[in-house]
Amino acid sequence: MHRDRTTDFSRWLRAIGLTCFSSLLAIAAGSDAIATRTIDVTTDSATADIAPARPSHLANINIIFPFPAPVVEPEREVVVEFVGLGTEWATIYLNGRRLANMGTHNRRQRFLLTEGAYRLEITGVTSFDTWATGYLDVGRSNSNVVVITFSPQGVVGVGGDPRAWIPGAQAR
Repeated sequence: MHRDRTTDFSRWLRAIGLTCFSSLLAIAAGSDAIATRTIDVTTDSATADIAPARPSHLANINIIFPFPAPVVEPEREVVVEFVGLGTEWATIYLNGRRLANMGTHNRRQRFLLTEGAYRLEITGVTSFDTWATGYLDVGRSNSNVVVITFSPQGVVGVGGDPRAWIPGAQAR
C-alpha cells in the first residue's frame, strides 16, 4: 500500500491538535477534503471526520487591531452667502451648473454647501460675460458662514474664511 508523505504529515499535525494547519496543508496538496476534528492520540485509529471542501466555508476569526477604529466625522454644511455689488444682473455657476441669478431686487442669496472645493464662476447676464472665476473651498476652517461679495469689475471679497476663495485666471 502506497503512503503519501503529505498524508503522514497531515495526520501527525492533526494528532497534535493543529487541525487548522493540517487543513491548509490538505488544500495545498490538492486534497478535496478538510479535517474537521483531531485524531484521538491514545488509539492507533487514523480515522477522522472529513467534510468536503467548499468555498463557502469561511474562517470565523475575530481580528483585533492594536489601534482604535477611525472615527468618520459627518460632512459639515457651511452657509455661503453671495452678495452682488452694483446694479447689474449677475449669474453664479457652481461646478458648471447655474446656482443663482442676481437680479435687481435679489442681490443677496444664501445657500447651504457641504464642505469641499467648488469651481465658481461669476458672469453677467450671459455666460460669455465672465466677471470672476476661481475655486471656492469651504469647510477648511471652523467658520460656519462665508460671505462672498462680487462686482462687475471682477473684484471678489470674502468674509468669514479669507482662504475660502482661490482666484483663477483674470477674466477682465
